[in-house]
Amino acid sequence: MNYLEEQTDGEAMINSIKNGDQPLPRVTQVSIAGTSSTEQPPLKDKSMWSDQEKRIQKIDRL
Repeated sequence: MNYLEEQTDGEAMINSIKNGDQPLPRVTQVSIAGTSSTEQPPLKDKSMWSDQEKRIQKIDRL
């Protein structure tokens, strides 16, 4: 795909959204660490957490 095709596709998408032909895309905020902005449930039992995981959990609660 060349620049002109990309520009045309982008303009078509913008016009389509402005005209209400397509719903706006849903965006999820993700932190650099790879976890989403909403707190995820722990994947393993807290008794099995490493010291580092325990420290991270304490920091996240602050």
